[in-house]
Amino acid sequence: MAAISDKVNPGDVISSDLFNRMIELLNEHEMLLGGSKPIDITSVTPSVLRVGEELDVFGNGLAAANLQEISVEGSNVPIGSLKLGSSDTLMVFDVPPVMVPPTGKTVVLMVKNKAGATAAFSFYVLPAIVANLAASFNILRTTVSPGGNLAASTAYDFTYSIETFSSLDETYLLEPKLIGAPAGWSVAVKSGASEILIPKSQPTPSTTSVILTVTTGAAGGGTLSFGLRAKNYVGVTGSSMGEPVTIGATPGAPNLDVEFLSPTVLGSVQKFANGSLYVRIDAIVAHQTASVNPLNVRLKTGGVYTIGTPVVSNGSWAVTVTNSPMSFDTTGTPNAIKGIIFTVAAQANAPDTDLEIPVTGAGALPHGSFKCKLKLRADPSNPNPL
Repeated sequence: MAAISDKVNPGDVISSDLFNRMIELLNEHEMLLGGSKPIDITSVTPSVLRVGEELDVFGNGLAAANLQEISVEGSNVPIGSLKLGSSDTLMVFDVPPVMVPPTGKTVVLMVKNKAGATAAFSFYVLPAIVANLAASFNILRTTVSPGGNLAASTAYDFTYSIETFSSLDETYLLEPKLIGAPAGWSVAVKSGASEILIPKSQPTPSTTSVILTVTTGAAGGGTLSFGLRAKNYVGVTGSSMGEPVTIGATPGAPNLDVEFLSPTVLGSVQKFANGSLYVRIDAIVAHQTASVNPLNVRLKTGGVYTIGTPVVSNGSWAVTVTNSPMSFDTTGTPNAIKGIIFTVAAQANAPDTDLEIPVTGAGALPHGSFKCKLKLRADPSNPNPL
C-alpha cells in the first residue's frame, strides 16, 4: 500500500476511511518488519482421521511465513512439512505421531504465529494402521499325558505353550507336523481348531496353550513340531524345535532354564518352520545361504554363558556364529533375553542334516542347545518333502 498522502489540520474530523487505511498501512509495515497477521482456525477436514493421514486446516493467517509453531497434542509439525496447496487460508499436513488408545481420542491442534498469538481447534484421532506385523514366538512343549514311555497305537496329549510378542492382534493358522513317521502315526489339534487369535502383546508377551493329540502307530517314530502361520500377513511364522517321538522312549522334559525362541530368518526366501531351516536350491551355489538374526535365547538365571561352536552332522553345510564376543553376561538380570546371530551355507545337493548350537553356563549355571534340521528345498515356503 502506498503512503497516505492526506494531511490533517487542527480541528479537522478524521474520516473512517482514512483511519482504516492507517490501520492497514501499520499492519503492512509490521509484516515487513517481521510481525504477523492475526490468526484463527475455522474448521478442519476430516473431523475424524488416523495418525499419519492428511489433515486440511481452514482459517486465516495460516501462511507458513506467518507461523512460528504447529503442534497436535504437543507433537510438533515442522512448518516446512506443510504440503502443496497450503496458503494463508489453508494448511495441509499429515497428523504427526500421537499416542492414542485403540479407540482413539480427541486431540488439540495448536497454531502460533510469529507475534505469539495462538489459535486452537479439536478433532478426533484414531491410531495409525500398522502396515506390517512384527511378532516373535517361544513355542515350547511342556507336558505329555499320559506319561512314561510311548506305547504303540495309543493317543497322547502334547501340550504346547505359545509365548508371543506381537505388534498387532492377529489370527494364526495352527500347523502341527509329524515328519518321518510310518503309517499309523498321526497328529492333530485336540480341540479341532485350525486357527487361533493371539492379541497384541508388547512389551509384555501373551501366553496361550494348545494341545496336540499324537496317536502312535504300531512301531517306529518321527519328529514332532508345532508351528504358527499368520493368516493375514505373509511370512510371519513361528515354530517349536523338532522333538523325536518313538515307541518305547519317554519324551524329554522341557528346558525352562535356557529357552530358545523361534529364530528370525532375514529376507523373504529362506524359512524356519516345522522345526527346520529351509534354504532355497539355487543354480548359483553361493546363493544357498540363510542369515538368522536373531535366534533369541532366554536365560533364567543371571551369569556368564558361552555360545559354543555349531555342530553340523554333514560337511556339506557350514554354520558360522558371528556374535562378538561369543558370550553373554547376564549377571544380576534373571530371565534376560539375548540374541545369537549366525549364517548357514549349503553346498550343491547338500543332504538334510542336523544342527546344534550349544549355550553353556559358567560353573553350575544351566546349559541348553538349539537344535533344528537344515534342508535344501526348491520352495522354502512350501517345502516338498517336509
